[in-house]
Amino acid sequence: VSDPVPGFHVLNRLRARAGFEVTPITRESLRTAVRRLKGGGLVVTAGDRPIPEDRALISFFGRPAYLPLGPARLAMMSEATILMCGCHYDSRQGYVLEVTGPIELVRTGNWRKDMLDNATRLAAILEGYVRAHPEQWMMFYPLWPGP
Repeated sequence: VSDPVPGFHVLNRLRARAGFEVTPITRESLRTAVRRLKGGGLVVTAGDRPIPEDRALISFFGRPAYLPLGPARLAMMSEATILMCGCHYDSRQGYVLEVTGPIELVRTGNWRKDMLDNATRLAAILEGYVRAHPEQWMMFYPLWPGP
């Protein structure tokens, strides 16, 4: 996010302390992300962070939602492999990380349609993670348009 709200500054400091390079979304940071992916590096993005600025709504639980196009866009631009991850807490195991992928991208040659189709496919995987543990999914921003 280009300018995170104050609560996210705390999360970003924790992420940085764990060794993540936390960058705001800017044109330069996106170029850096594409270069990193093309070079075989790793980029982690949120798949459920609402991005109304993307101006495209993606179906999520049967309703149009402001899900990010960035993960699909970055993978298409860099020809990177996508792995989707979800995390939930289990009282016996502790935190469990679930990984789905590698996810094959749709590439028909129609850039915009392919990006939307790929974002929709990622949203369906995210739905599965949320459906499995809905009580553990927290969303602090409006995801669906309207009241």
